[in-house]
Amino acid sequence: AKFSRRPWWPSRICYDPILDTHSKMKASNRRQHREYHLEMLGTASEKAWVSGKSIIPYEGKHQFEDLPDLKRKGRQKEKSCKHKIPQRFLATWQVSIAYAEDFLSQGKK
Repeated sequence: AKFSRRPWWPSRICYDPILDTHSKMKASNRRQHREYHLEMLGTASEKAWVSGKSIIPYEGKHQFEDLPDLKRKGRQKEKSCKHKIPQRFLATWQVSIAYAEDFLSQGKK
């Protein structure tokens, strides 16, 4: 999922105990869209509501190489805008990838 302050990050949909649900509809600019309550995987677990358009199913670490850098509006389709993990997030991101790989392997059992 693409969180506002982070690069694309392995996450999982989770239950929001306050709203008693895992998804909700949100109106924005006169159009409704679905948001999901997500938990970022890794050592610094954060939870947030994220638009369905900012979520893709996790298939493995390899897929992050082809994701666009959504911070650069209007340039997402250019090859030079590939997703990169900033150095300050790299160690935590690698831990989150390990969690995601573990979840993925459990799902295949």
